[in-house]
Amino acid sequence: MRCIISVAVKNNLSGLILTINSILKEINKENDDFFAIDIIDGLSTDGSVRYIKDLISRMGGKKLRLIEAEPKGVYNAMNIGVMARNPEDWSWHINSGDILVADLSHIKSILTRNNNEYDLIVGKCGIFFKENPDYFFVKNKTNELPHQSCIYKNNLHSVYGYYNEKFVAFSDTQFLKKINPEKILRADAIFSATYVSPENISRRPESMLHDMRKLDSITNLSPSMKFEFFVRMLILKIEKKIGNSFSVLLKINIQLLFGMVDIHHLK
Repeated sequence: MRCIISVAVKNNLSGLILTINSILKEINKENDDFFAIDIIDGLSTDGSVRYIKDLISRMGGKKLRLIEAEPKGVYNAMNIGVMARNPEDWSWHINSGDILVADLSHIKSILTRNNNEYDLIVGKCGIFFKENPDYFFVKNKTNELPHQSCIYKNNLHSVYGYYNEKFVAFSDTQFLKKINPEKILRADAIFSATYVSPENISRRPESMLHDMRKLDSITNLSPSMKFEFFVRMLILKIEKKIGNSFSVLLKINIQLLFGMVDIHHLK
C-alpha cells in the first residue's frame, strides 16, 4: 500500500515547478517510499518533460514517474494515472499550479490507521490568488469535497467507475459524491492550497456551459439549477474579461469579517 500523488500537466511549466517543489519539500522528509508522484504529461512542448526527466535522473524512479500520453483532457489524464497504479494504493490528485501544504508524516499516520475503516480521507483545502501570492485562505468549516485535498482508495474505481471524460470540470465532484458518506473521514488538517484564477479550466464560462448541458442531459436540471448556472456563467464572463476572480475575493473578505476563514502564510 502506497499513496500516489498525481499531477496532470500540459504546457504549464511554471505551475508544475511550483506544485512539484511543494510536494518534494514534504516527501524528502520521509525515510520510506510510502508517497510517490505520478506526473501525467499531455505531450508538453514548453520544457515540462525535460524538467521532469531531469528530476527523475536525480531522484531515481521510486518516488517519481513520468507518464506521457496524448492530451485528451484532465479527466482522461486522471484516469490514466489511476489505471497505472495498484488497486490497494491511495490516490491523491493535485493540479499543476496548486500547492501541497500537508505534513505527510501526519497524513501517512491517518491513512495507515484508517485503512480498513474509511475509503476517502478529506482534508481542508485553501485558496490563493495572484493578488495575494504569499497567503492562502482556509474555511473553518466546510462540507465540500475539493479533489486537491481528497485521498481515496484506488479500488473505488472498480465500484464507481472512472472519471467521466465527457465533463470538463465537474467529473471529480461527480465521482467523489458517489462514495458512501459513512466511509468518509474528514481530517482536521490542511492538505493543499489551490490557485484561483479566471484562467482555471473550472472557472471558464465555456467550461461551465459545456458541463451544464452535459449534466442536464443526464439528470434533467431544474429551472432553479439552470438559473444558478446562468448567474455563475455571467460572473465568470465578467471575471474573464477583467482578469480577476472578484467574486471569490469578495466572498473571502466577507467571510474574514465573520471569522469564517483563516489566513495562512505560504512558506
